[in-house]
Amino acid sequence: MITKIWLYPPLAFARVGGAAQACDNFHWEDEDLSPTGTGRTRIAAATTLDVAADGSLRARQPDVLSFKSTDAKTGPHFRPVSPFFELHGEWTDGYGQQQSGPITTALLSELGYTPRQLRWTVKVANLKAWHFTGSQGDIVRAEVSMAGDGDGGKYQAMPLLGHSPAVEPRLVPAGHPIPMGQVQLVRPQDKWPGLRMRFTPPAGLVYAPSDLDARLGRLDEIRQQIQHTADELAGALGPLGPLVQALAGMLLKGNELWRGFALPDARKILNPKAAWPQWAWPGTPPLDIAAVVARLQDPGFRIDGLLGHGDQSELIRNLGAPDADAHNMPLGIFAYMATPAGLLSSMGFVDDISDGVITVELEGAKLEPARARVVVAPPCLAPDRRMPVSVADGLADRVARAEAREDAWVRGDNEQQSDAEVHDIFERALETAWLQNVDAACDFFDMENRNRAAHLGNQAPPVPQLWKTGPGAPGDPLPLTTQAREAHRRLATPSALQAYARRGKDWLTQLRDPGGDNLYYDRAMPGLMRGSDRRPLHLTRRQVELLKQWTRRVRELDAQPAPAPASDEGQPS
Repeated sequence: MITKIWLYPPLAFARVGGAAQACDNFHWEDEDLSPTGTGRTRIAAATTLDVAADGSLRARQPDVLSFKSTDAKTGPHFRPVSPFFELHGEWTDGYGQQQSGPITTALLSELGYTPRQLRWTVKVANLKAWHFTGSQGDIVRAEVSMAGDGDGGKYQAMPLLGHSPAVEPRLVPAGHPIPMGQVQLVRPQDKWPGLRMRFTPPAGLVYAPSDLDARLGRLDEIRQQIQHTADELAGALGPLGPLVQALAGMLLKGNELWRGFALPDARKILNPKAAWPQWAWPGTPPLDIAAVVARLQDPGFRIDGLLGHGDQSELIRNLGAPDADAHNMPLGIFAYMATPAGLLSSMGFVDDISDGVITVELEGAKLEPARARVVVAPPCLAPDRRMPVSVADGLADRVARAEAREDAWVRGDNEQQSDAEVHDIFERALETAWLQNVDAACDFFDMENRNRAAHLGNQAPPVPQLWKTGPGAPGDPLPLTTQAREAHRRLATPSALQAYARRGKDWLTQLRDPGGDNLYYDRAMPGLMRGSDRRPLHLTRRQVELLKQWTRRVRELDAQPAPAPASDEGQPS
């Protein structure tokens, strides 16, 4: 009797790609510490499973790991990362013993079921446009359902076609669905008897309203309208006129990026009368020009700090009406143009990226369905460079934070594992330093600090300049980047890290507090990175607790008294 079923993995990331062949399987190897090595984590090709059109599997070992394929007509494309989901369960065998493991066709037969009684359902959705408009017609979703025997043994790939609900005005017209990937059940074989499904993401394409060409054709008209409004305001504001002109110039510069833009006709399919192509911010209430003018005239409001080259989100928020909903809106999250209707007027674009849920139900059994989640994401452009905080770290922080607070977690049988986990944090810091232009990031976040201070009505941010460029090697254009890489290379060595932890008595104070409310970027670590809450990135609480316990242990080596010299008594002369 089956008592429980689940899917493994419970969460997977599918990365878009336009190539027909999926990305080869690979894994992370130990860092290259040879005399001529990089000191970084290496990736190596691993056994890869290919799924044929009839659902059968074939294993191969790639000689060379490749992330792209080249098509003779369309050129190079990223290979999609296409994860497998495997059905597992618990059951009671014929001897009354509790068992667990992969569910196979033989096991189902033994327990009185058939694969036909399994129902696999995949639902995915893109809710970005709906998030802004709240219009049900702007939802894009797709769903497929199939029997566990491959719908009668066909085991063919089934497309996920994105539609909008039948609520007018619908964004995706009924006759022009958006391809959002495909799913395929795997045919069980003697070598691979488990029940699996493969999720293949889409190509990573953008779709536009059918009137895109007309929208782009209004660029000159919009330029004249914005410039005319700016001239009138500048004349009325006197000394602040140049700032208004600078703001208008920034908006027009952004609009100019659309010149020459084009999409194939096959992707200009969306309904221009839907809510998303008509959406503009700040919308309702509309932009209050009088309020903006009043703020520009306030001596405590430094708009010049908002016109720099840092993040412009604070500027956009300042120019909206006081109660305008800015959502969680960093610039760049959607395609927009400045128009008389709004500072951010949506171009109405949507992409084929989505999130989804995979469900497996066993008909005739009173069981909770097995569920897993899939996240469709962009390609990973640097797979051998890992970030200091990962999704796995975030999940571990929610379910296993308490264990890292225990003193025993870094001692005894677990000492080696805790050493490896701490070392891994600093390896990832090194890999991030190798990935980042630290000089450019420092300059950017210095400006963002000033932008944020201006938004809060301060004359200057309460933190000093992050790092000043010191004297570097002759001809080195990125001295801060070089210094960061050298510092993190040393700390990525276990012996050097332990020595630093023992010697630097206040080294843990250099970590950013996970519970802090500091809005500004400073020299706390991790440095020069943004978190998902748009504040400076911090380690998880679990990571911080682990570092505290580990530091306490390694410092005990210094606190222990030296062993007493052996006595000469009774020793031969």
